[in-house]
Formats: sequence, C-alpha cells, structure tokens
Amino acid sequence: MANAKADFVHLHVHTEYSLLDSTLRLGDLFKKAKEYQMPSIAMTDYGNLFGAIQFYKQAQKAGIKPIIGCELYVAPKSRFDKSFAGIEESSHNLVVLVKNLQGYKNLLKLLSIGYIEGFYYRPRVDKEILQYHHEGLIAISACLHGEVSSYILKGDHSAAVKAARAYKKMFGTENFYLEIMENGLPEQWVVNEGMMEISRLLSIPVVATNDCHYLHADDAKVHEVLQCIQTGKTLNDNNRLRSKTNQFYLRSPSEMKRLFSHCPEAIANTVLIADQCNLSLELDCPRPCQFQLKEGCIPDEYLVKNANERVNGVQSTIDTDFSQKGSDYIIRHITEKYGRNRVAKIITFRKMRAKSAIRHVGHAMHLPYEDVNAITKMVPTIQNISLEDAFNMEPRLRKAAKKSEKIQKLLSLSWALNGLIMHSSTSTVGMVISDKPLVDMVPLCSGSGGDIVTQYSITDLQNMGFSILKFPHITR
Repeated sequence: MANAKADFVHLHVHTEYSLLDSTLRLGDLFKKAKEYQMPSIAMTDYGNLFGAIQFYKQAQKAGIKPIIGCELYVAPKSRFDKSFAGIEESSHNLVVLVKNLQGYKNLLKLLSIGYIEGFYYRPRVDKEILQYHHEGLIAISACLHGEVSSYILKGDHSAAVKAARAYKKMFGTENFYLEIMENGLPEQWVVNEGMMEISRLLSIPVVATNDCHYLHADDAKVHEVLQCIQTGKTLNDNNRLRSKTNQFYLRSPSEMKRLFSHCPEAIANTVLIADQCNLSLELDCPRPCQFQLKEGCIPDEYLVKNANERVNGVQSTIDTDFSQKGSDYIIRHITEKYGRNRVAKIITFRKMRAKSAIRHVGHAMHLPYEDVNAITKMVPTIQNISLEDAFNMEPRLRKAAKKSEKIQKLLSLSWALNGLIMHSSTSTVGMVISDKPLVDMVPLCSGSGGDIVTQYSITDLQNMGFSILKFPHITR
C-alpha cells in the first residue's frame, strides 16, 4: 500500500533546541519523517521546551501529529540540594511525553520549577515535584544516564528494580516504559539485558528508541564538532566529550524493525504510546491584558518621545520609545501592577552565522588562528549571509577549498553547522504581559540577575496571542 503509515514512531528525538547537542533542524526532521511515512514524531530536548511551538506548528503543516516532550533532569535527592561535586552526579535523565492538555500544563510547571528552583549545572526537578505534576504524562526510562540504566551499569540490580518500581507507581502501570536501544555501544547491551529482566520481573513494558541527535549516520562527525564547540574542547583533546558510535541518527522504521526483530513488542509500543498522545493547542487566540500606558505614568526624564499604543483589532503589541532607565522603570511599574507571576522577559536565540561557524569550527579543529581568520575575512560582510551564498559570491573561498584539504574540511563542517542555534539569552526589546499566571500557559526559566524569562520566543508568544510590550528604541 503506497499510503500505508509506518508502524514505528520515534519517541526520543533531540532537535537543535538541545543547544549545541543536536544538528537536527525542524525542517529536515519533518521532511525525513514524511519520507518515512511516520504518522507522528516526538520532540524531547534536554530540559526545555524552547522549540515546542515551532515544532507543533511545523508538524501540523507537514501533516504529522506532534508529540511534545522533554528529557528531564531529575535530582537524586531534593532539587534544592546543590552539594554535588560534578555535573554527572547532580541528576539522572528521564524522558516524558505529553498525552493531553493536563500533561502539557504539568510539563510547563515542571520545566519552570527545574530552572527557577532546581538549577544546578542543569535545570533539575525531583521526585517530589514529579509526584505533584505527573498526570497526563508518559515517562520513559531514558538513555544510559537514566536512573534505572545507571544502576544497571553499576551492577546494582536491587537499586535498578527499586527505581523502576517507584516510577511505575508514580506514573501508573500504563504510563511508564523501560527504554531499550540498539546503538552499537557495549554498555547499551548490558542495559538492554537488565531492562528486559526488570520488564519481566515487574511487568513494565519496553519501548525501542534511537535517541536521535542527527539526521544521517554521516552527520555524526558534524555532531562531534558541535560537542567540541559546546564544551570548548578540540578534536585533538583526549578528555573531550565523545561518542563511540555513529548510530544516534533518525533511523528509518524498517531499520528499527530489523534491529528489534528479537523484541517486536518494543516497536509496537512506540505506536501504542503515540496513539495516546493527542495534545491540541489553541494558537492564534488573543489574550489581551488591557494594558494602557496612561499619560504621566512614565516620568518625563525617561521618555525619548511620547509613548503610544499600536492596536490591531485586539491589543497585542504596545510600542514605546524611552531610555534604558525608562525601560527599567516601566518593567518595575508593570510587575508591581500585574504581579510577578504575570509578567516576564522574553527569551531570544542566537544562531551560528557564517563567520562565527568558521571561527568555532576552526577552533574545534585546532587550526592556526591566522589561517581561520584569513578564511573568515573572505566571507562577504552581509547581514545573516549563509555560507552557501558566501561560497557562490566569493571565488576565493572556492579556490581555498580546492587548495587545502584542511580548509575544505573547515568549510564543509562550517557549512553543516551554519544557521544552527548556538545559545539562548534574554531579549532586550520587550516583555510579555498576561491576564493569568504565565506558568499556566508558558514554560519559564531564569535569566541573569534573577529575571523570570519565557522559554518561548517573541514570535511564538505573539502566535499564541499574548500581549507584548515592546521596547524598539532604547537610548543609552
């Protein structure tokens, strides 16, 4: 049947919003998912929902059911305990998938709490808060860094069983699965065997995933460079973070079925889980806050010119024109008026542009600064120019690539990373105002200085109908 839907669904997928740990762009993800005829696919980025709205909208446009989820970091004890010596000891991983609106709202709260209360190296929740906010979520035991997996690798069978039993009790018999993979890692074989044993002992079903971080197996080399950029290491560094396999790619359903032919129920359970995940979000729904900049509310010394509103049917955007001190003043004014839980600054994402991609890749390759700088200067100084366009416009780049194998590799890797999200920061051009507590509708995180910041960008918030107070012109 030409139009038959695939009988496997990827439920553990990291996109570029798993900052500097995935090369999967949403456009490529959905193009490949359509090619594989997948009825649905999940997004499970590390500790955040940064890309959830874009993922949701693009999935719907592609005719694929979106499954919003996250790979949570769970503190071994209390989320407030920050006495651990290193990053690996401070948390275990746990994948959660949203079944319905209740699950989505619970995930918003979990991720907000993870940043605002539990952040230590990473945004962490704990089992206490999971117990309060587990309804509407399906949990999967995660990768080698999951709690059950970690105990299996340590040879502590009783602790692994205890952890699995606790998650089953918390999420419910039908909402907790043990994750198995076939990625070529010897440690994974040990974990798979332990998971199957616990599955039989506790009647917990297993599910097959591939913990996707890139599109094709060949992209593992690019991902390796990306991890060097993330950690500030070079490819020559023996102590750098590295993967011993190139198998964390978006495998086809036929590949997954072949790999798990010995355990077909692990494949069937991906569809069973996907069928339970049916979140429907109301986007483009105006949420006016009835905010007005009344005459005299801002001291004259802060104004560059008179404040004004721009109303488009419903009030969604308020443009103002005042100094930096004026913006600080109005933020305090609005926060006091509407409450700290209804006002937040807005996240923004910086992408790896052509020149920065060359510089970062050059450092990861441990190339001489002079050589990298010479190549960077060849890129035309045009805002947001892509490396593809730069290559077409500048013959010296093509000549340099032909002349040196190292430069060819530098440009090839930079081309592959060009345009990926590098990091997040707090936008200086606006803030969001809500008529209800924001955490009920938007995941939050903490910015510098203790500011509360949305995990959704200004575009996503506007698509959701929120009122945005914009500061387009700040005089310093």
